[in-house]
Amino acid sequence: MERQRDLSYYRGDGGLGLLFANDIVRQVKDPVLILTGRSVLSAQTEVRLRELRSRGARIEYLQADVTRKEQAEHLVLYIVEEFGNLNGIIHSAGVIRDSFILKKNRQEIQQVLDPKVSGLVNLDLASREMPLEFFVFFSSIAGSFGNPGQADYAAANAFMDAYAVHRNDLAASGLRQGRTLSIGWPLWKDGGMGIDPHAEGRMMHSWGMKPLETETGIQAMYQALASGHGQVLIMSGEATKIREKVLSGSAPKQAISETADRSQVDQERLRDRTGQQFKALFGEITQLDATKININEPLEHYGIDSIMINQLNMKMEGLFGELSKRYFTSIRP
Repeated sequence: MERQRDLSYYRGDGGLGLLFANDIVRQVKDPVLILTGRSVLSAQTEVRLRELRSRGARIEYLQADVTRKEQAEHLVLYIVEEFGNLNGIIHSAGVIRDSFILKKNRQEIQQVLDPKVSGLVNLDLASREMPLEFFVFFSSIAGSFGNPGQADYAAANAFMDAYAVHRNDLAASGLRQGRTLSIGWPLWKDGGMGIDPHAEGRMMHSWGMKPLETETGIQAMYQALASGHGQVLIMSGEATKIREKVLSGSAPKQAISETADRSQVDQERLRDRTGQQFKALFGEITQLDATKININEPLEHYGIDSIMINQLNMKMEGLFGELSKRYFTSIRP
């Protein structure tokens, strides 16, 4: 007979939590699922939960903000008192506030860090006496590679990856129970943060990656759990290109050879032509007349954002080969 499992999902009203809840209901006989989140349950999500209940699952949604220690403790205590035990936790929280770090204030950064840092630590401390079988963190590949306009989000996910190592060490010392796994997800085709066509094109161009299909992502999590590793990265797309990017550490191509005789380059002409090329590319991205773009104006005056930066990087790579992703992000927007 298949075992019942009590699974607590943070951000249960979000896309990925529901995708995994649906798969658990498909595979497990009469499961008990506890979905949690900070928001009031939407009518659309309530309809989806009713459909899952009709298939034999007992599903409860509890509104709680686990970034607050007392609410995390109360949540775990309530689950144990009401349902008898807690077998595993999947922490799928995530918030993004895309903007360059120089433009962000403390409150915006805190909004991004809290769910993945404070929320994670609070849940771990609240469940430290529980006989968990697993504790899974939904991290992001941004934690390993960064992403323009997402310095805080990258830091939050890097924290999750490091905390998985820490918690596994605690388990080895008898201070925690259950496997800890941090999964660095890419963008999903359905659920998660979503993806715009420009970002999708850049992913394929630069990394050979494509958005993760639901079935592929779910199977990848099961394989990650079976791997025995504390941290894994999940990517989908052209395997050879992805492997080269991740494992080879190949140096970016340079537009000008390091050994070139730079004394023979007309610096003034080079600067002028470079400026004209940049204005042409920037005009394509912003739909502005290139003649009205002042090369000496800060980019923020033209409403530059992280999506435009990604598009500029991709167009520049099309002309000059691979460039450092910090080329434009190093310029104050």
